[in-house]
Parts: sequence; structure tokens; C-alpha cells
Amino acid sequence: MKIGDWFDLAFIGAGPAAESGAIHARNEGIRTMVFEGSAMLGGQAGQALKIINYLGFPDGISGLELVGRGAKQAANLKACLKTQTEIQRITRVAGGFRLTDQFGENHLARRIVVAVGADYRSLDIDTLPAALGHGAQYGLPAMHEPYTGNVFVVGGANSAGQAVLTLSDSCSTTIVVRGSDFSAGMSAHVAEQIRANPAIQVLTNTQVVECVCGDHLEQIVLETNGVRQTVSADHLFILIGAKPRTGLVKTLVGLDDRGAILTGTAVPPRILAKFPGWVPLGYEASPGISAAGDCRHGSLPRVAFACAEGAGVAAQEITWRNDEPRFWSKDQR
Repeated sequence: MKIGDWFDLAFIGAGPAAESGAIHARNEGIRTMVFEGSAMLGGQAGQALKIINYLGFPDGISGLELVGRGAKQAANLKACLKTQTEIQRITRVAGGFRLTDQFGENHLARRIVVAVGADYRSLDIDTLPAALGHGAQYGLPAMHEPYTGNVFVVGGANSAGQAVLTLSDSCSTTIVVRGSDFSAGMSAHVAEQIRANPAIQVLTNTQVVECVCGDHLEQIVLETNGVRQTVSADHLFILIGAKPRTGLVKTLVGLDDRGAILTGTAVPPRILAKFPGWVPLGYEASPGISAAGDCRHGSLPRVAFACAEGAGVAAQEITWRNDEPRFWSKDQR
């Protein structure tokens, strides 16, 4: 297989969903391409310092190592992996799709899988960038990392709640929530544990508006109901959700309010109306286009679940190959 050939399946994005899908697809002889706009494979999962709930790694594994192994496994099966190749336009053509990258090069695929993941929602604070990587970060704290001192977690969902519960064992921990009810976005069980933990301070109606950083984060400025206070801070974790990176396909598929791709029975009427008689199944978002991982509506943000969705897309392809002999000629198998 080489660039310029027709591929049976092209993944846009190279996180765990795409790597898993590519491995399973190539194992069944499906000609597979994976495109990644950055120099690194793995998406957000590749940034995780330790993943402890992935099958087969009882002592945990770093995200970088896990996705590196996945990329090697896909390459060994002769999937075509292209980093620093950003797909900027998708066009339906006879027989499938033309994918145009930032260099103007065209790639042809009979079906595509959007697995572009999501970007962390950011705080609009001018002084935050200088603190990122120096005590402040988007995303969860690393498991088993020995955090100490004054730690602040911004966010009101389960991920933020679980983070403060874990950190409270070794740190003075505060959860910062913009709304009036910190538990509105959490499960009742997590919220009850926070309320019962005297080591956790809860600040509602509060926002972080400034970071003070030398070589490391030193202080943050909090604003509560218009009143500001400066507090000592050693670590700041920002967990205010993620936005799917789906601008590329917004005219081709249906999106929910978050920008996640609607698939299967959730495909909206405006997409169905364009393709009379088409019945979307599983991970399909429109004919020939599927979605997997964090960019898909209803997907749970866990590495193992993303891998399962990638494998599910590959299973769809295997089924279609067996059921559609006119679509798959013998030399394409």
C-alpha cells in the first residue's frame, strides 16, 4: 500500500480509538490509513502520566508508552500511519471520499472514521499560560504522583470530584466551581464523599482570574461574587470539560450541542433526509462516515472505551465487507 492508492478505511486522528481500529481492520486484511495532524500519535491519552485501568498492565503504563505500542502494532500489521498530515477537506467522490491535506495532496478512501478526539476547554486567563507545566495543568493529576501543598481543582463534574478526593489524602485541597451548587454535575455518591471529607474545601460562585508564577506556580487570585482574594497555590488542575474537535466534518454529519458527532439512532433528521433509505447503524454518522472516541456523542472519556469503539468500527467494516460483495472487489480484500 502506498499514498495515492484507494484505501478501504481511513482514520482521521490517531488516538487510542484510531490505533485500535487500525489494528483490528488490518488484521482482517482491510487496507487502512491513519492521519494525524501533529507530530505525535495518541491524542490526550498520550499525555497521561499513568493509566492504571487498562487490561494487561496491573502496574499501570504511561499514555505515551501505551499509544507507542499501539502505533508499532498497527505498523507491524502494515497500516499506513501519517503524522504531521492534517486533513483539511473531505469531499464525497464516486466510490468514497477524497481527503485533502495541508499540502494539497489528495488521499482516497472508501470509508472514513472520524476519531479526532477533543480539546480541553480553556480558562480565559492572561497569566495562565506561564503557569502551565509549572504547577498548573489541564486534565487530571497523575496517579500515584506525590502531590503536596495547596492544591486547587477547577470544575464541577465527576472527574473534578474524583480528583479532589484522591488529592485530599496528601494535600490541602479545594474544589472551585463557578455555579452555586458544586454537586450539580456530579454523581450523588461523589458529592456525598466530598461533603463528608473535612480535608476538602468547596468554593462555589467562584472563578480563578489570575495566576502568579515564578519558576513554579505560587499564588492564584479567586473571585467570589465579585470579591477577589489572593491565595497560596502549589498546584492547579483545570477540569472544565472538553470540546470535540469536529469542525472538519460539521457540514457532513450531525453534531450535538457540544459539537460531538451523532451516530446510529441519534443521527438527526436533516442527515437522514439527504440519504433516503439509508439506516444508520452503530457508529455510522452518515453513509461511509463513522465516528469513534471522544468526538462521538455518548462516548465515555476512557482509553479502554475508546479502544473498544475503534474495534467496533473495524467490526462494522468486516461485516460490510462480507455483506457487500459489489462494494468490495476481491483485490480490495
